[in-house]
Amino acid sequence: MSSQLSKRADLPALPPAWRLSSPATEQSDRVAGQEAAARGDPAGAAVEAYASKLVTAASRDLIALANECEKLQADQNARRERLQRELDDEVTERAAANDREHAEAAGRLRREHGPDSAGFKEAAARAEDAGKTLREVRAKVGGRPLRTAFGPWYIVLMLALALAEVPVNRAAFEITFREEPIFSLLLAGAVGTVLIFFAHLIGVILRQWPEQPKASAVAARAFALALLLGLVGGGVYFLARMRQAYMQLTAAESAGFGNRLQEALRGNLPPGGGAVLPDLPFTTGDMMFIAVNVLLFVFGVAASFLRHDPHPDYEKAVVQSRRADRRLARVEAKYEGKHADENRRFETAKRGLDTQMAELGAAIASVRDHSERVAAHLANARALVAQTVRGRCGTFAAGYNAAAGNGRDQASVPALAAIERDLPLGPLARAA
Repeated sequence: MSSQLSKRADLPALPPAWRLSSPATEQSDRVAGQEAAARGDPAGAAVEAYASKLVTAASRDLIALANECEKLQADQNARRERLQRELDDEVTERAAANDREHAEAAGRLRREHGPDSAGFKEAAARAEDAGKTLREVRAKVGGRPLRTAFGPWYIVLMLALALAEVPVNRAAFEITFREEPIFSLLLAGAVGTVLIFFAHLIGVILRQWPEQPKASAVAARAFALALLLGLVGGGVYFLARMRQAYMQLTAAESAGFGNRLQEALRGNLPPGGGAVLPDLPFTTGDMMFIAVNVLLFVFGVAASFLRHDPHPDYEKAVVQSRRADRRLARVEAKYEGKHADENRRFETAKRGLDTQMAELGAAIASVRDHSERVAAHLANARALVAQTVRGRCGTFAAGYNAAAGNGRDQASVPALAAIERDLPLGPLARAA
């Protein structure tokens, strides 16, 4: 049998003699019929013998075709089994492994970074406690909003006020540290810091004065205010006196009495010589110095008063609640980020496996369709051979009848079903 393929390039084909009619084949069949009539062969026997001859030849080609189709079918079945095994064993197992890995990773993330982790539980508990405390304080103040001003600029403002005290108070220390002006600056800065710190304390005390204080609380706060104000007032007074002495020393030096003035300050003058630095009343310049110090101090008190809420615990509760919420949000964001990374990894792997499964499924379906086409092709080839054999028997009978004339029995064509029964029927054709 020829090994050429049919028009369906993936299927083996019958020889052309069983697929295509040709003038040479028709002439051969006709001549064979005429020769049988010339020999005097009975019509029925002659046609039967010729049909048997054709069936025998066709059977050999059909068997060869069936063998090629069965070999092709076996190859396709082996390929389908390999694809099915890859789908059932390898890809399915990888998909199951991907699911297990995702479940394990999700559980691990939950234990290490998520709601089951110690850090997450601690942050959630702190946020809950801080929120509870804030709700309690807010209930005490009637649910009003927090009353504060300046925000983070408060520290900058107070530092600016402290620095503003430096040039005001520097002259008060020049009398002692004339040769080392850096020390005068440092002391002036320290005094300014202390004054503004006292202003901060006084502002807090005044702002957070209890609405219904007890006598003991009022006495304590009044004592604290008196002490702080006394310290501030005494400090400003002595700074003014020191500045006044420095200014007198400067004036005396310009008049040529510097040495005696310095001796007087050291207490080395003889009796009656201490009148160089008389205890003079404050001048306008001295009063301006005091006024500037008091003004800066009062401004610090006002800033402190506006900066703080009347309730001593309200701002602290708000700050702690916000801080706890931010910490919990960071922990949640970290957990959600890691969880999102794991989900992306899982989905990417799953899409790849799904694509591979779809490709394998399509390949298996293609192999199955090809197997069905092979079986149908063999069955169609058998039917085509039967039709070809019957057609050639018809040509043989026409030649026989033409040569035998009208006085003899006429040859008839056998039935198609009879020819098909004589042709071999392989397992593939039966399946079709």
